[in-house]
Amino acid sequence: MLLDGTVRAVAETIGKGIRSLTLGLYGEVVASQLLPPYAKLVASGQVFILEALSSTGKAPVQAAPVASPEWGVYNANPDGGKSLVLIQAGVMLNSGTSALGIGIFVASAIGPQTVVTTDYSTGAAAIKTCADGTPKKPAAFLINNPTLLGDTPAYTTLVGSFDTTTASTAGSSIVGWVDGLIVAPPKGILCLEVGAPAGSTALFAPFFVVAEVQL
Repeated sequence: MLLDGTVRAVAETIGKGIRSLTLGLYGEVVASQLLPPYAKLVASGQVFILEALSSTGKAPVQAAPVASPEWGVYNANPDGGKSLVLIQAGVMLNSGTSALGIGIFVASAIGPQTVVTTDYSTGAAAIKTCADGTPKKPAAFLINNPTLLGDTPAYTTLVGSFDTTTASTAGSSIVGWVDGLIVAPPKGILCLEVGAPAGSTALFAPFFVVAEVQL
């Protein structure tokens, strides 16, 4: 009904010669984007940042990610509830000196996972805030080294996350954009692993940007 009314209203407007629509190759309406890509989603209170940057970091791995990733975000929504859509992920060097070559690997755990009710808090508690500046909190928990149930998921390296420099300054970070490629349904986990040579006692802490939406 809404679509039908919209189409008729547009047709009437065009018929009066007020304006015409610009169509793409496949007949789609081409619209100008006036706002930044995530502005409306953020303004609706559905984008959250979860980070453990002040917590105790963890060393990178020198092997392929397996069924116990170093970091994860557990979706605590009930069955049929909202999903967590991963927008961005990254890590910050907490201490030590990194070695050449650092990559971020992400995946979505397969099937329902063990229920989680607390955030990682070693050194300092993880922080979770809504990107719109309101006090809303996500139904999600930032966790360390979960043991995944089911098969080992396939991981992918984030574009833009691979770094080929060394760093010894706390705060040095790498980040990759996911843009919704990885989704955790209710009771699922967004997985993150840092792959790199050991360096000199290099410890990394994670940050995630997620959208909590009904899909």
